[in-house]
Amino acid sequence: RSFPVFLHLCNSSLNSFISKKYVTKLYYNQVEDKYTAVVYNILIRPKKIEFKLSDVKVPDIPGMFTTFKAKNHALFVDLDQFRDPAHFEKLMGCDKDSFSLEDQHISSKPPKH
Repeated sequence: RSFPVFLHLCNSSLNSFISKKYVTKLYYNQVEDKYTAVVYNILIRPKKIEFKLSDVKVPDIPGMFTTFKAKNHALFVDLDQFRDPAHFEKLMGCDKDSFSLEDQHISSKPPKH
């Protein structure tokens, strides 16, 4: 009898751990130049996290279910959910001069031996 209760608690905890990072809605306020991310807390209530682009930190090695951090909140976003992919590029720092695909040494041809 205790195993189903244990399984339920583990499943609920894991679901809460994953969903608290998943951004269900992301708004951009052009006038104030800031974003508002909506995530859900453990009580399944929406929580708004407001941040500016300067608050975003993209980890060198991303954690599980973490795309970037904003004001010390780990957030997970899906590129396919963006109406304007330029905002995703801004959040991830791909629009900066220091980022270049040429610097990444990406080639469609296999290396020669």
